Amino acid sequence: MSLAVLPVARAWRSPAQTTVDGGVTIDVHALDVEADSDVWEFAVSMHAASGTVDDDLLESAMLSGDGQRWRPFAWEGDPPGLRHRVGVLMFNAPLLRPHTLYLLVTRREESHPRVYMWAFGRSEARDRDLDGHQPPPGRGQT
Repeated sequence: MSLAVLPVARAWRSPAQTTVDGGVTIDVHALDVEADSDVWEFAVSMHAASGTVDDDLLESAMLSGDGQRWRPFAWEGDPPGLRHRVGVLMFNAPLLRPHTLYLLVTRREESHPRVYMWAFGRSEARDRDLDGHQPPPGRGQT
């Protein structure tokens, strides 16, 4: 299975960020981290040189930025126990996109989390409030 089979109707796709440690390669693409998105999505590919990849990304992954942290609410992809796994990790997007966003993946077998980073330059507010209402005219305009 490859990333090409993932849905293509995504708002934005970043270049791959890759880490290799302990015989496991993890590739991450930010598919949708737009300021006005309700859900942020990350394509994740994990490959073990030998053995299987048993990580539960709902437990081991976390987003961090501007002093806040978010846990994923869904993983749509291959189950644990395979040598190669591909899927999409989803998070509820905050109302304000941080200046810099970090995805941390903590694996039991590794002493430090793997860190993937995206820099946006400035925080951006979503186009709706917590209740889903549209903002008053002029919000976010300069």
